[in-house]
Amino acid sequence: MPCSSEPQLACTERRAATPGVAACPPLRLPALAPFAAYAGREGLRRLRDLAVETGRKLIGTACGLVPEELLLASGALPVRLCGGEPPDPAAGLPRDICPVAAAALWPLREGLVDAALLPLSCDWKAHLADLAATEVPVLRLSLPRDAALPLAADELRRLALELADLTDVALTRGGYAEARRQVAEADEALRQLQAARAGLLAEEALLVQDSRLRADPLRWAEAVRALLVELSAQPSAPLAHAPRVLLAGSPIIYPNTKVPRLLEESGAVVAGEAFCGRSEVLLAATSAPANGDPCAEMARRLQARCACGLGGRPAGGWDAVLRSAEAFGADGVVVHVLKGCAPFHADAARLAAALRAAGRPALVLETDHGSEDVEGLRTRVETFVRMMEARKEAL
Repeated sequence: MPCSSEPQLACTERRAATPGVAACPPLRLPALAPFAAYAGREGLRRLRDLAVETGRKLIGTACGLVPEELLLASGALPVRLCGGEPPDPAAGLPRDICPVAAAALWPLREGLVDAALLPLSCDWKAHLADLAATEVPVLRLSLPRDAALPLAADELRRLALELADLTDVALTRGGYAEARRQVAEADEALRQLQAARAGLLAEEALLVQDSRLRADPLRWAEAVRALLVELSAQPSAPLAHAPRVLLAGSPIIYPNTKVPRLLEESGAVVAGEAFCGRSEVLLAATSAPANGDPCAEMARRLQARCACGLGGRPAGGWDAVLRSAEAFGADGVVVHVLKGCAPFHADAARLAAALRAAGRPALVLETDHGSEDVEGLRTRVETFVRMMEARKEAL
């Protein structure tokens, strides 16, 4: 049963044992256990073991701009480096560094990946590539804003050649078609999960989704199907009149779940997320088998998946946010901005204005991966939820 359908006091008491963002709450459903293993550091170590077992290179990524199918078709295993843990104070990193970039460094320093493929999508990602290069071989994905599709395809062809040098596996149409099949199966599982998410807490939905790139896509899809079977047997009673909220902006990565947690504790329902790449997967039809030029196809999807305007999307990728708000029946949108995330920080106010002009109330929240600001955020979130409740009653 979603948190928003419980009395608020009981919900708050249930979560009181795990304050902050680093603690992971107890799992309510046995079928969530595989995702808890995938999402954390253990998931990365499991992929390291799988790479050794299969003789494949484990290549770390730190952005949705990196095409997963390019790595799979090149004989590599992709793994997301960044997580939702606070940066290590002992790492000597700048105080204002992007938390996502900071969280990506520990797997490199522990030697868990063979190489990194990092997009130069913002200044911090460019600095991350320079820092990573002192630990492992680094491949850089450079896509200028509003890049034409042929230029993006050429960049992917260059990357494919670099990957082939690293893995000894050349990109072919057959290899790409098999990689697309695997990614499409995982994408379809994500769409099915979205349809059934009324039975999940928002942080549980984040757990499942964020474990996606720390697991083999087929194994992850199989675990999602098992979860869906368990959810189908569970009673689900979301409040029909609870405000539905869409999360957008800087990605919220498990276990940094304080924003969706506060929304549910305040009586709202988190209807979905419009973070990098997620909206396009949820709103698109099931992908057909690949049969064209692999790099041209990847370039088209790559530009559609970027939500921050740095992959050639007009207006900062706002069209995906607006479509998601409509598709998920959102009564309001929380635009989340991580401190240090310059692209979303620059666009947050304009995105919020565009949402309000489209009739969707919007709240901009600037946060970090720490728990120090929870109570200040709670006041703003509760006010936003009360405003949406009053607006629904007036309609």
